[in-house]
Amino acid sequence: MSTEHLFAFVTFAFIASITPGPNNLMLMASGSVFGVRRTIPHIGGVVFGFAGLLGAMILGVGLLLERVPALTLTVQWAGAAWLAWLGGKLVYLAFATRQQSEAPGANKPDAQTRPLYALEAALFQWANPKALVMTASCAAAFGALSPFVSVRLGVMISIFSLIGVGTSVLWTLAGSTLSVWLDTGSKAMAAQIMMGLLFIATAVYLVTL
Repeated sequence: MSTEHLFAFVTFAFIASITPGPNNLMLMASGSVFGVRRTIPHIGGVVFGFAGLLGAMILGVGLLLERVPALTLTVQWAGAAWLAWLGGKLVYLAFATRQQSEAPGANKPDAQTRPLYALEAALFQWANPKALVMTASCAAAFGALSPFVSVRLGVMISIFSLIGVGTSVLWTLAGSTLSVWLDTGSKAMAAQIMMGLLFIATAVYLVTL
C-alpha cells in the first residue's frame, strides 16, 4: 500500500464526508431541534450504515446494482416515501403541539417528535444517492490500495468511519448552535417545521434524480 494512494483516499474521504448532502443537512437540522446528545443515535446510524454500504460495494454489490437498476430505484422510492411520511409528521405535530399549548387551561403536551433512530439512519444510506455514489466510487477507484479485499475493507471502512464521526459531529454542532436562537415557542416550532420540510425535500430529491 503506497503512501500516495493512502493520502489520496484520505483526502477523498474527508471531502466527500464534509460536503453538504442529505446526511449532513439532516444531522444539522436534528442538532438544531433536538441537540447533540439526542442526535447521537442518528450519528451512529449514519456512520455504521455508511460503513456497511461501503463494505457491500467493495464486495461487489455495486456491480449488482448496475446490472439491476430497478433494485436501486425500488430502494430509493421506499426511502423517499418513508422520509416524506416522517417529514409530514414533524410538520403536523409542530402545528398540533402549538395549538394544544395555546388552548385555555391546556397542559404542556408531551413531546411526540424524535430524532432518527440509529437503525433508521443506517437503512437510509441505501436510499441516499450521495452515499451510493461515494461508496461505488471508492470501490472502483481505490482498488490499488491493496490487492487483498480484506485489507481494502479494513482500511477504507476504518478511515471513512473515523472521518465520518468527526464531520457528522461538526454538522450536528453547527445545528445545535442555532438552539441559542430557538428558545421561544414560535422559533422552536419554525425549526421543527423546517426540519420536516427538509425531510420532504430530501424525499423529492431521491425520486427526481
